[in-house]
Amino acid sequence: MGSVFGVEALKPEDVELNESENLNEEKTSPGEEDLLYEDRVHYPDLFGNKVDEETQMYLLKYSVMVQDELREASRTRNIPFQQSITFIAQMSPHSSSNDLESDAKLLIVGSHHALGFWNPSRAPEMKYFGDNLFSYCLDITDQFDADCTLEYKYVLQQNHSSGKLMYGWEDLRNNSNRHIFVQIGNDAQYRIDREVLFLERVGTICFKMHYDLPSEDEVLCITGDPIDLGSWIDPGAIEMTRGTEDEALPEGLDGFGKYWTISIARPPMLAFAYRYVVRNKKTGHERWEREPNRMFKPLKKYLSNAEECEIDPKVHPSFVVVDVNFISNLEFDLIPAAGVLLGPYPQSSGDVQKMNDAGVTAVLNVQTDDDHKHRKVHWPSMLEEYQKYSIEARRVPIEDFNPKSLERNLAEAAKTLAELRRNHDLVYVHCTAGMSRT
Repeated sequence: MGSVFGVEALKPEDVELNESENLNEEKTSPGEEDLLYEDRVHYPDLFGNKVDEETQMYLLKYSVMVQDELREASRTRNIPFQQSITFIAQMSPHSSSNDLESDAKLLIVGSHHALGFWNPSRAPEMKYFGDNLFSYCLDITDQFDADCTLEYKYVLQQNHSSGKLMYGWEDLRNNSNRHIFVQIGNDAQYRIDREVLFLERVGTICFKMHYDLPSEDEVLCITGDPIDLGSWIDPGAIEMTRGTEDEALPEGLDGFGKYWTISIARPPMLAFAYRYVVRNKKTGHERWEREPNRMFKPLKKYLSNAEECEIDPKVHPSFVVVDVNFISNLEFDLIPAAGVLLGPYPQSSGDVQKMNDAGVTAVLNVQTDDDHKHRKVHWPSMLEEYQKYSIEARRVPIEDFNPKSLERNLAEAAKTLAELRRNHDLVYVHCTAGMSRT
């Protein structure tokens, strides 16, 4: 592995600990006299009291490397030592590392925008030290508003022969994630993950969707968690290919029809969420399926080569998922006493007509401009649809999953809703999914 990344390996036995050294002596970084580093004896405390003596010695030896990483981070990225988390990952020798190219990279991806929001294309790259060892120093200054649990995983990025980037996710039991509790304002935190194992096999997943579109200007797209499906926002929904020949429809549907299809390469044991999107190629407008997301799970019933996989564990599994029924109906909930309907965002003239039929005469939209951009909502066009039915529309943008934005804008949203209710019998209130903000 060391030769793969072109760096001489730094082995634990190469780092000598001077037993006479005063480990409680404060360390200072060259040129950064006001930046203090904790002594190395504190590093094993991250793992609690259950760490055995051998593991403690292992971590103590690698603490030299950790301190070097912190010094570099403080100099190049101005990361305060007391506001950082240093991740150390040692790739397992049992990983499929012999086939790695020299441009392979190890990324750390997770549940926060600082780690790419689970999108490997935006995840930070870890620094390679040799001996299958990588590190990354995360600056939590201004990144986290409060103490929280951060979920993360390691991802191996390689170039595919097709020219595309391939992402291999580490193999964790039950497809679980790693966790670390982020504490704001405390001392520096560290996490050392040993035996990081990557899946050896990459499977092929073919999605097939039968859906007849009313206009030749429209195409069916798909998006979801994997980067090959657009990672929801960036780059966004990926256009599917329309079949040229009729095929038998799934059980429960009569006759034959054409399918929209797309195939992606993906580690076979990883489940993920996805949904379909209709895009108008002329206007750029998109209609997304409603919540909840569809889920792909590596079930045996989807395998098209199950027998070969059982006989030879090295065979790349091939999954075929057949979907029907594009789920686009606008559903909402009535609160009679308040004169309010709650639901997801309207995205077509048909949705506005349904709202009008339900008696809606005003709309309060709390989506942000980013929400509109994400879902390809053209607000001026929606205003024109509302005006056709004399529906008054107002906006008070509130960011999703952002307590500070909610705190700043909730009073204004409530005031706007009260004004609309004074002049209208029934007001439709919506965000994107019609759940948290609504």
